[in-house]
Amino acid sequence: MGRFSLSFILLFCFCTVFGQNITITGVITDELGETLIGVNLFDAKKSKGAVTDIDGKFILKTEIGNQIKVSYIGYKDYFFTADADNKSLKIKLEPNVSTLNQVVISASRRKEKILDAPASISTISSEQIENRVAIAPPDILKNTTGVDIMQTGLQSANIVVRGFNSPFNTSLLTMSDNRITRVPSLKINVMQLIPATSDDIERVEVLRGAASALYGPNSSDGVIHFITKSPIDQQQTKLSLGVGLRSKIDGPVLDSGNANSDLFDNEKVTERMMFQTSFYHAQKITKGGKNFQAGYKLSANYFTGYDWQYKDPFEADTIIMGNQTFEGRVEYLTDGTVIPADSVAAGVRGDFVDNRRDPQIDKISFDGRFDMRFGKETELIFSGGLTNINNIELAPLGSIQGINWKNWYTQTRFIHKDLFAQFYINGNNAGDSYFLRTGDVNKDRSKSMAAQVQHSIEPTARFKLIYGADAFLTRPDTRNTINGRFEEDDNVNEYGIYVHGDYKFNEHLTAIGALRLDHHSVVGGVFFSPRAAVLYKLNPKNTVRLTFNRAFRTPGTGGFFADALSATLPTGIDVRVIGNVEGFGFSYGENPYFENRVLPQFASPYTTENGAYLNVGDQSVNDAAWNDILNVTVDEFANIFANNDAGVNVEAIATIVKNLLPDSLENVGHDVKALNLTTRRFVDTEWENLGNVIPLKNVETLTYEIGYKGILADFLFLQADAYYTQMKDYIAPTTLITPNVVLNTDDLLAYLEPSIGPLIESLDNFDNFVNALDGNPVVNGVQNGTVRDEIENALIDAAGNLPIGTISPTNVDGATMILATRNIGDLSVWGFDIDASAYLSKNIKISAAYSFVNKDRFEVPEAQFGYVALNAPQHRTRFGFNYNIKQIGLNVGTGFRWQSAFPANSGVFVGEVDSFHDMDLNLSWTPNFHDNLSFTLSVSNLYNNRHQFFVGSPEIGTSGMFRISYAL
Repeated sequence: MGRFSLSFILLFCFCTVFGQNITITGVITDELGETLIGVNLFDAKKSKGAVTDIDGKFILKTEIGNQIKVSYIGYKDYFFTADADNKSLKIKLEPNVSTLNQVVISASRRKEKILDAPASISTISSEQIENRVAIAPPDILKNTTGVDIMQTGLQSANIVVRGFNSPFNTSLLTMSDNRITRVPSLKINVMQLIPATSDDIERVEVLRGAASALYGPNSSDGVIHFITKSPIDQQQTKLSLGVGLRSKIDGPVLDSGNANSDLFDNEKVTERMMFQTSFYHAQKITKGGKNFQAGYKLSANYFTGYDWQYKDPFEADTIIMGNQTFEGRVEYLTDGTVIPADSVAAGVRGDFVDNRRDPQIDKISFDGRFDMRFGKETELIFSGGLTNINNIELAPLGSIQGINWKNWYTQTRFIHKDLFAQFYINGNNAGDSYFLRTGDVNKDRSKSMAAQVQHSIEPTARFKLIYGADAFLTRPDTRNTINGRFEEDDNVNEYGIYVHGDYKFNEHLTAIGALRLDHHSVVGGVFFSPRAAVLYKLNPKNTVRLTFNRAFRTPGTGGFFADALSATLPTGIDVRVIGNVEGFGFSYGENPYFENRVLPQFASPYTTENGAYLNVGDQSVNDAAWNDILNVTVDEFANIFANNDAGVNVEAIATIVKNLLPDSLENVGHDVKALNLTTRRFVDTEWENLGNVIPLKNVETLTYEIGYKGILADFLFLQADAYYTQMKDYIAPTTLITPNVVLNTDDLLAYLEPSIGPLIESLDNFDNFVNALDGNPVVNGVQNGTVRDEIENALIDAAGNLPIGTISPTNVDGATMILATRNIGDLSVWGFDIDASAYLSKNIKISAAYSFVNKDRFEVPEAQFGYVALNAPQHRTRFGFNYNIKQIGLNVGTGFRWQSAFPANSGVFVGEVDSFHDMDLNLSWTPNFHDNLSFTLSVSNLYNNRHQFFVGSPEIGTSGMFRISYAL
């Protein structure tokens, strides 16, 4: 009886305690610590539950011992048992669709889910990067929605988002670990100079659309952010060796100016091969304990190969090397001796050297990083890297032969709780690189420095605030080869402050706002970049957003401070690139030859009065100019006869031409023409309404977007964005701003007609002369038994393409043709991007994307040839397939791309780019019996559909690389 009573009492006490009522409170967050609204907590025993409020908090009444289920769409279920000792809980849920709703940092400069990001954004994971062989960073981005890639070689490419591509583009911000990676003074994106290897990249984030409210200048089109691995969190040692081959171009290499190119592709297979090797080592150097952790990583990469070949008709086979100075061009002898500008002007010349393109690419890069972590909330990170490359790079006024072009950086980052600060320096050394069209050496030794600080607070669970300040200091150093007279006054300082906040009204609606203020030391004033967005969550897996951004783009220092002589015409007129920091004003006067209208006036090297400006039609300079034109014509004949070995006495011809043709002109008027930088021919132009050119100012961009992101049926991620963008004061690529005065060819021909007949009759070796000249295409001749038309064509061609003066600004030196950058007007464009990725199973993924822009050509009278080109296609689509066969460790991926044709108009590169399609194949195998070993094969343009990505660049065909990697 005693034992029964004791057992009964114990059982009664246990049941009483176990069934005791309890109130549990807590907060529920996601893996980022963000509170979750509307999470369900369910007590099955009591058939009751609770729901988290706007702050992620809950109050649940239950009984001790009851099991509680926590559920939320898109997250794994969480279970806990009610316990009297734990009445206040902090629950963190894990996503069950993490591959579709990744964490990103680029949209708001803080961690957030891609569905919550108030921008159009895509990510490329480390797994995707590892499953292909990327010989340069642009390869990683090839299948990214909205990204336009202008591939100009195996390593070289110009990349933008949503169009407006060009050589040396500056509208897209490229970053690596929060460091802006642009080449310092030019502000251009040369992604092959980023030293990080593929093994080191954790992910790449691509932000489409304006981002100036957070990032400041030159992010008006978007941001591409390379994020690398921390050696504390991920350790690995990996060695990779790769060998590849590009296809051969049958027949003559593409020549945009001459269909009968004499350049052929490399015949030997060994001269079309590529080799790549990389090393990556990341190691944690502390053991145990969490109060202090440290780690370091080192990486190196080497690539060599022969690039796709191209023949530029305006690149001479031999050239005299030199560089520009304020006094003029100096020239070099082969032993390194420099001939001063005044000696060159007096006729002392440098040595001619071989100027044929060197297609061999050699690239070596190093990168290092050291991390220290103090506790859980403080980090100090040091990093630095260097890239040295030899290759050919497309530039606005022609291509550059890069020789030992070096780019380096150092960076220090500090993170403490919600505080982030960093300082970095980017450096550039162009080595012995030079412009292939002119032989001018580019001695760019520029640097840029940046200091940034950012802090965030959460006054309430509903409200988050980020604020910060940036300073960007650019210090050009071109040794007078680029910035000339501005070399000592070309520093640029940019400062910005910003604030960004978002407020959750309820579980569906979030409002986002940002404001940034920037000051540019050259442009002056303060530029405002506001951002406003409304994010509406239909449910936790589907969001709709409306956004507005005002962004801006600042010119590079070259646009402000360039000062370099590009060429000197036989008539003594200089062609000079000059920065538009002060604007350009022209001389105007009443012109008696045009009904006394007030028209622009021209300067001429033939005027007797220094600094005088003449009215178009003033014939006082014609006689002196005509004698130079005659000399050029005779030289042209000499070249023709030298090439034809006609046995003609060239000196006798010169004497006859100069004696029989008049050395003075009467009643020969003037025409005004503009130089086509692509064909190097003078064409008609509207000059009478020529206005002054204002100093460069920022381009303002207003972008309105509506977007949707959603996860459907837990396997399909869909993103659709439509945008409308207005650009005010658009900056055109470098173009000629000075019309030129030439002799009126109709008047000239009428005046010379009586002299041409006697000239022909007096020629020695008449038959040989006719045989060499009659029908010669150099002078557009017609084979008709006479050389009258050939002589007339030669004279008229010389007169029409040798200006006797130029409508030069008053703030330049005399008769000078000016190449400059300027604001030319307003543009507007709209388009949309659609991107879908579906996981048909855990191992099979398919994807598709389509991008559209409403126009690829914008009529702007002030622009070169009267229009601005998008330099990108209106239509672009892609399809992708990926199958991960885990049973054997094989990953198979393919990608198909198609894009429409489009016009190109950028600097000296003008023409049409044809539509094209191609396909890539990627195979990656990590054998199950040896998971430290992997084999990867990547083939671009699988079926060798040769095409140009841009005018002035080579045709691109099939290329492939096979890589073996071993993880130690």
